[in-house]
Amino acid sequence: MQIRIIKTNDTRPWTQPKARNIGAANARGNTLLFTDIDHVIDKEAIEFGRNFKYEYGRFKRELAVLDANGNLTQDRDVLAEWGIVPTRGLHISCHVLSMFIKADVFNQIEGFREKIGKHPTHDDGNMKRKLNKGNFTKCPDNERPKIYVIPNGRFIGGKDANPYGYFHDLCR
Repeated sequence: MQIRIIKTNDTRPWTQPKARNIGAANARGNTLLFTDIDHVIDKEAIEFGRNFKYEYGRFKRELAVLDANGNLTQDRDVLAEWGIVPTRGLHISCHVLSMFIKADVFNQIEGFREKIGKHPTHDDGNMKRKLNKGNFTKCPDNERPKIYVIPNGRFIGGKDANPYGYFHDLCR
């Protein structure tokens, strides 16, 4: 895998959809992967993307944390050390911006809308509507790969699930 740094002279205000659109415009592959900074993708999900046979698909998302050795874990004792006691399991609802999508489909629906609204870091939900309306082939739920979400305070009420500051706090 080769990583390239893309520099832009675009002077419009920065938004997450804008950054994603710029990345997609500069991508070289047939399948695009979009995720968030607090998501961890394992080898299985990467392999799934390399062999992606659908037009788009989202991930199954689950809570996970880093253990003392820096390894990703869902061990209940380690979660408790972080102050996390899941009451409804480790599953987190689907996220429209964490997905695989074929580059030609992304271009056909003209990417993410770069509307600046109340929450400029988020797409306005338009992506999901465009994909559903376009009648594209979606990855079935039973085949979706897992990604892991490092808690950043959003999923556990008022408790700070990010006590060591490893990941962003933009949503707080």
